[in-house]
Amino acid sequence: MLEAIHEIAIYIHRFHNLDLFQQGWYQIKITMRWTGDDSGSLGTPARVAQYEAPDLGSDDVYGVWRIDDRDHSFSTQPFRIRYARQDILLSLMVSFTLQGPCTSPVILKFELLYTPVLENRSNIQACLDNIAAVHEFRLPPKALLGLHTYCPVHFDAFHAVLVDITVHVSLLKNAVYTSSQKVPSDLTAKGYDVVKKHDKSKQVMLVQALLSACEILTEELKKLSQAINEHIDIREITPNELFDLTPSSRLETADAEVSGQVLSKLHGASEEASGEVDFHNDAFLRLQSEDKLLKSIDLIGRQVLHLWSIFLNFHRANTKKILEFLRNQWAVNRKAEWSIWMVHTKVDMPHQYISSLVDASAYHGLHGRLPVPRKLTDDPAQAAAMRAELHRRSIAQMMMNSRSIQDMHIFGDPARIPIVIVERVVNAPLRSTSGNSYFTQLDRKDTRSLVAGPGSDAIKLLSGGLSSRPSDRILKIVVFCPWIPGTFSHGFGALRSASPQMQSCNCALWDLDTYCGVVLMGHHLDLRLIRNQWLLLDPKTEVLMSEANEDKTSGDFRDMGQRLAQEVVSFVKKKMDKVSRSGVLRTIKISFVGHSIGNIILRTALTASIMKPYLRYLHTYLSVSGPHLGYLYSSNSLFNGGLWVLKKLKNTQCIHQLTFTDDPDLRNTFLYKLAKHKTLDNFRNVILLSSPQDGYVPYHSARIEMCPASAGDQSKKGKVFLEMLNECLDQIRARSFEHRVFMRCDVNFDVTLQGKNLNTIIGRAAHIEFLETDTGLIILSPCFLPILTPTSTTPPPPHRLCFPSKFRHHLPVLRRSLSVVSKAKTKELILGNPSVTVEKGKYSYDVETLINKLSSLPPRGSIARCLDAFKNKLSLSDFSHVFKEFAHRGDWQRSLRLFKYMQRQIWCKPNEHIYSLIIGILGREGLLDKSAEIFDEMVAHSAPRTVLSYTAIINAYGRNGQYEAAMELLERMKAERILPNILTYNTVINACARGGYSWEGLLSLFGEMRHEGIQPDLVTYNTLLSACSNRGLGDEAEMVFRTMNESGVLPDITTYSYLVETFGKLGKLEKVSELLAEMEAGGNLPEIMSYNVLLEAYAHSGKIKEAMGVFRQMQAAGCMPNAGTYSILLNLFGKNGRYDEVRELFLEMKVSNTEPDAETYNILIEVFGEGGYFKEVVTLFHDMVEENVEPNMETYEGLIYACGKGGLHEDAKRILLHMNEKGLVPSSKAYTGVIEAYGQAALYEEALVAFNTMNEVQSMPTIETFNSLIHTFAKGGLYKENEAILSRMGELGVPRNRDSLNGVIEGFRQGGQFEEALKAYVDMEKVRCDPDEYTLEAVLSVYCFAGLVDESEEQFREIKELGIQPSVMCYCMMLAVYGKTDRWDKANELLNEMHTNRVSNIHQVIGQMIKGDFDDASNWQMVEYVFDKLSSEGCGFGIRFYNTILEALWCLGQKERAARVLDEATKRGLYPELYRRNKLIWSVDVHRMWPGGACTAISVWLNNMQELLINGEELPHLATVVVVRGQMERSSITRDFPIAKAAYSLLKDVSSSFCFPGWNKGRIICQKSQLKRVFSKTESSLEDSEIDNIVSLSNSPFPLVGTRTSSSNLNQHSSSNGNEISFRTNPKLMTSGV
Repeated sequence: MLEAIHEIAIYIHRFHNLDLFQQGWYQIKITMRWTGDDSGSLGTPARVAQYEAPDLGSDDVYGVWRIDDRDHSFSTQPFRIRYARQDILLSLMVSFTLQGPCTSPVILKFELLYTPVLENRSNIQACLDNIAAVHEFRLPPKALLGLHTYCPVHFDAFHAVLVDITVHVSLLKNAVYTSSQKVPSDLTAKGYDVVKKHDKSKQVMLVQALLSACEILTEELKKLSQAINEHIDIREITPNELFDLTPSSRLETADAEVSGQVLSKLHGASEEASGEVDFHNDAFLRLQSEDKLLKSIDLIGRQVLHLWSIFLNFHRANTKKILEFLRNQWAVNRKAEWSIWMVHTKVDMPHQYISSLVDASAYHGLHGRLPVPRKLTDDPAQAAAMRAELHRRSIAQMMMNSRSIQDMHIFGDPARIPIVIVERVVNAPLRSTSGNSYFTQLDRKDTRSLVAGPGSDAIKLLSGGLSSRPSDRILKIVVFCPWIPGTFSHGFGALRSASPQMQSCNCALWDLDTYCGVVLMGHHLDLRLIRNQWLLLDPKTEVLMSEANEDKTSGDFRDMGQRLAQEVVSFVKKKMDKVSRSGVLRTIKISFVGHSIGNIILRTALTASIMKPYLRYLHTYLSVSGPHLGYLYSSNSLFNGGLWVLKKLKNTQCIHQLTFTDDPDLRNTFLYKLAKHKTLDNFRNVILLSSPQDGYVPYHSARIEMCPASAGDQSKKGKVFLEMLNECLDQIRARSFEHRVFMRCDVNFDVTLQGKNLNTIIGRAAHIEFLETDTGLIILSPCFLPILTPTSTTPPPPHRLCFPSKFRHHLPVLRRSLSVVSKAKTKELILGNPSVTVEKGKYSYDVETLINKLSSLPPRGSIARCLDAFKNKLSLSDFSHVFKEFAHRGDWQRSLRLFKYMQRQIWCKPNEHIYSLIIGILGREGLLDKSAEIFDEMVAHSAPRTVLSYTAIINAYGRNGQYEAAMELLERMKAERILPNILTYNTVINACARGGYSWEGLLSLFGEMRHEGIQPDLVTYNTLLSACSNRGLGDEAEMVFRTMNESGVLPDITTYSYLVETFGKLGKLEKVSELLAEMEAGGNLPEIMSYNVLLEAYAHSGKIKEAMGVFRQMQAAGCMPNAGTYSILLNLFGKNGRYDEVRELFLEMKVSNTEPDAETYNILIEVFGEGGYFKEVVTLFHDMVEENVEPNMETYEGLIYACGKGGLHEDAKRILLHMNEKGLVPSSKAYTGVIEAYGQAALYEEALVAFNTMNEVQSMPTIETFNSLIHTFAKGGLYKENEAILSRMGELGVPRNRDSLNGVIEGFRQGGQFEEALKAYVDMEKVRCDPDEYTLEAVLSVYCFAGLVDESEEQFREIKELGIQPSVMCYCMMLAVYGKTDRWDKANELLNEMHTNRVSNIHQVIGQMIKGDFDDASNWQMVEYVFDKLSSEGCGFGIRFYNTILEALWCLGQKERAARVLDEATKRGLYPELYRRNKLIWSVDVHRMWPGGACTAISVWLNNMQELLINGEELPHLATVVVVRGQMERSSITRDFPIAKAAYSLLKDVSSSFCFPGWNKGRIICQKSQLKRVFSKTESSLEDSEIDNIVSLSNSPFPLVGTRTSSSNLNQHSSSNGNEISFRTNPKLMTSGV
């Protein structure tokens, strides 16, 4: 599909370090390619958007992101990883473009690059060539038409990280990317020649593909908009617009030669049942003409591009919301996609002990079906493996999702992925036939069941769905305990040790977690893959990997369990203390994960006495191949032999305990007694992972089920086994009032990948496969998610009735009891928190004491005991204070429990006020069912229902958006002859207005209210006006406002805000003025805020005349403006450049005795600073201090910004001192202004001191700070200093932007490094930094400096072709080039072009000034006016502006005018360093000038020196011309710099006495004795009447039009110009930089 291009946008949000082994520098590299493309077609990075600055410290980042054109890759900036669970916020979007047919998939490749910490950070980028890990994804062909998905990148098991990434794909029309392929309105134009070459079939395919892409993108945008509740304005393309189809024209689309019969068949096939044409139909599309197809391609392509642009902007504005939505959607989709490797079954847990004759646990059937008993002679492990193998073979025939991104770790070879058989064991009493989800009961769980029944308090809080205040926390702890028995030596192999990667782990990475291992020749990180997956599911979990039994694994399990218990208790206490210090600890959830024999240690630890207080907090138990029933009936003879050897040779106690040989009596053995302890009883979830290929742990022991060998064993061994099995199952079986998840998961590995070896023969390979790979865990993770992060929803009770979805005016018969379904979220219980106490003195002593006691009471604590001491002491009024305090905290649970207690008592039986309070509390929390229940109970408890309680329940429903219920309650209230009050009606009207009730209905309620004799108040009218504003009802709003005034209700600021909002939407703001005038005429003077709201609306629209009309209207009405009024108008005038009116208005403000505040001064400072009145800004500050108005940080920033722009460095320094006196630390913006102020005066050392001071006071420099320094040095040609600044930016991770690179180009140009300047321009394009007008001017100045005429002309033409009006500076640069090369015809053409410019008066004035049209004093005022007008741009712009004009004038021979322009520049504060004079030295500093300006300044300086000598002044000891400053002053090559060369040439023409001294190569000097000889002619002719200047400054006449010069003279010019420039250059490089 040659006319289409795929854009794949990858948003990289965050890099989260889960388990990287090594500290160091990391970088993510991204590439993409077509699958199976031998030509190696790669995706090309097209653009990069940095959404946010990376959230990194100065030591954790180096450099910036980069694009490598060699392999078309994108690399993030390097970042440093220091510790585990470290987050690196990247926040950038990179878009790749990929061209080619979408018939093959695309491989998206992520590489993790690594280098250790280096002493020399500048070598980091060069050393980042070590590929640590690779993670690839596949985009199927259908996904290339459109896809928006979350894509987590984890790399591999040894580099476990989480990179939050979203991938967004769309098909775009290729023509939109190339300007030469833009589609013209004329379809026969040349732009379609390329398209016409393709045959019609490809055009049809392109139309279909673009249509699909458009539909997908539109649908995805709607889905995202709805999901995150953000509106997107999308105009969908009308299908008939594609081919201009109408019902009468459809049959005209075919060729005239096709018969009507064929046409009818084709259209019958292409039309849907609705009569619309199916534009995807091949037959229909082939009937269209080529012009229509091309037009359709263009139209759809533009539509897709428009939608894609909308999406990119929408994504940037809602990045985190979109990421969250796509992540949730990804989790749902992955559960469905990965289900192909899973087999789900559901079995019943037996009611009684398992018979030794039938294996009841082997019933693998669904509920409602009779299970078929399995023969006990079958090997369960072999049967499970066979079942998994059959399923594995069927995977190849299953259809993969062709629209989703595919992880190549999983989809690379689907047949090798472990098969997981999930068996959900369900209690028979909890049997249900509804739903197929194995977590249905978990989802349907009612939180009320958690607090019913016996048991400890906290355990009822552990299962799901508990909400809390923001400061409350649930402490989740997971304890990992591995123990991996190794293969045995002397024929059985070596014991397993830690992997080399784990051994080399830098322990500094694990500072945040406590890790330890309980191993028999294992390693404490063996369970890290499971830990990593757990943290991905629940990142807030605290992890303990036990180390209490390190090197102590050969003893008794009891001792190991005791050590583990002590370690767990210590860890839990430490974490509890930490959480309690930072917030409220609401509850604890402790989970355990054990592998192999580590499970026995875990269960043993739970029997310790010190663990007893924590047993109620147990949550999830995950057993991975745990021998819970020991090694009875183990069928692995090789492994049994190894155990026998260990017992004989080592006499290891734990091995004796595992094999039941630690005591002659089996019922006295350790494992039998362990089974009697209730170690599994308190867990909410029990998950047993096993593998049929695992030969180390018996299959039945890992699954806690019957085994065939024990079925017919009537010996004591068989009976003991049966008793242990029943004990364990009884512990797991859920009690009738609880719900517990019990799952057995068989993970069937493909061990054939490892070949035949000792590990696979003895069954060790599968045993450690859980620890070596995480693929099986990834497949299982969607099943674990509801367990680890449960959600609880409370279903509506079956007896409750729902209100109708649409309200009808004729309501049904009133219900006897109010019972409405709650649509709000379920609230959760809160643990007692004694640290939350009421403020002393707020209530009476008894009330405060009761509140504090109730606050510290646990949810199941006794309220009766709390209130025993207060019986008959507290009144119902006191209780109302208690309820109000809990309502303020949002603690509805204690409020409800206290209310229920009061209902059962006589001494504190609630009255209607208490009922109304509790209804209101529950209504605010959205618990409408409980509110309705309490409202219904009032009659039964002899509490009368009056207007108070009815208003409370109406408000509860109204605030939750159920206006229909609120209206029904109002009708019911009237039926019971209870008269509503003003609060009742306001509540109903507000609920209906927000719920979308019709305006007529709202007026009906309003009229009904007045008919009942209830007078509407301010709230009523504001509610109606709010409805008008939301619906754009202007006439209605006017009617409401008039009624309000007639009723005598005074409007407030909310009223006027709604009015302005309403009429502002309608474009009728003058209507508000009319309404205010009516109020004035009626004697009801509006308040000042009403006028201010209207003024602000006009100011926002930029309507000065209307705003002043309102201002005069309020003055005429006698309403005195305040500071806010004047601030609005001052800002309005200032933004429109009307500075005289600003001054007059401010003076009027002071005369009227309206005191300006800090906000007023801030506006004035901003206005005059933007307008170029920099000294006036400083005057305002002094006025502010005199008026005792305290400046704020915004004031100081605005002041220093204006000083920086105007070069007022002394004032900026004084303001900084003033801030120090006030004890204020200047902000980064303030320091940036100071640096700029010093830079404008060429005070480089002072600027660097300010920068260093900024770092010392911990005020971090921003990109604007660095750019200010760069431009400061650039104006003086200090390119070496700029290189140092760029290096510093790279070290701090501050990315260069366009402004930075513009300064770099200017610095290289001023320093004569033309090739480097052009290289910087080329680098600018490489980093996808689009040039602006400043950039193009800078490049043009490089060519002009270098004297490259052709390149200058080409650059000038390019500026015009881009639609940019060349500035005066561009024209002057070209005039200078033509003047130096004697191209007078072209110079005259440019001057005429400037003179006839109808867009800019400045062009006309400067052009005429150059030609001499304004030389007389009266006309020169026009030039001065232009110069004054441009002063508002600041000194930075002024130096560039005057440099170009001086260059043009000097090169054109207009030297007198050049001297005059230079004088105008110095008058306006530019070049403050230019002339300096004392008794010893007279100097002229021209290092910031261009050659023409330098020659002008030196000529004026020499002439002034001559004049001073004539007037009797003593000659200085030294005359100095400064041509270079900075590091290059010490280099001898500086004399070849453009400025130095031009100045030296001019001075040599004056006298050969001027030379470069040996001590400074940036100066040209002349001693006093030599100066006397220079001016000797002047002294000898003092008596003459006329004295000629030492340098003649006159204006040469312009050559006549038509003057031509020979080609030999093109690059020559008169030596009198004094600025001949020659330099070595690489023309090829310069041309390529354009």
